Amino acid sequence: MKSTDIDIDKVGFLALTSRDRRIAKQMLGRDLWKEGDREEEWRKDLQLMQMLNLKAEIQILSSGEGGLEEWLDRKLTSALAY
Repeated sequence: MKSTDIDIDKVGFLALTSRDRRIAKQMLGRDLWKEGDREEEWRKDLQLMQMLNLKAEIQILSSGEGGLEEWLDRKLTSALAY
């Protein structure tokens, strides 16, 4: 789920703390992303979070169909099948 897919009016967002901003700045300062890589999307989402001064509660990731919980179940089931 990309940050642009989340309806701000329907979910619980929190303001970034100074610690959040410091960590984001450190992450963006690292040269980990290469053009066209999947990480490029994370970089854009992190920049958007900073511009909006918002972060989502972790529960948002597990809500709805195909959330984090469902993904983790699939990965663990697949790993244990070997």
